[in-house]
Amino acid sequence: MQRVSLTVQVEYDGRRQTQNEPGVAETTIAASNNFYVAKEEHVRYVDDLLPDFIYTFNISAKFLDGTFGPPTSLRVETSPGK
Repeated sequence: MQRVSLTVQVEYDGRRQTQNEPGVAETTIAASNNFYVAKEEHVRYVDDLLPDFIYTFNISAKFLDGTFGPPTSLRVETSPGK
């Protein structure tokens, strides 16, 4: 039996690590967020990302039976702020 994907769920969060003094690292965590994308949608823009953060996006298919497939992860780094 073939499972047909109805939507895709995208969950993401961001982290930035800075070192203010030798041996002391500080991690800043951006708020987590998620959204659903219809299977017909080919482009989605995410506007609320902070500059100079590394974001991890976990993308999972949601099937017609309500279950989710295994996530695929994508890591991206945003450009430094002005």
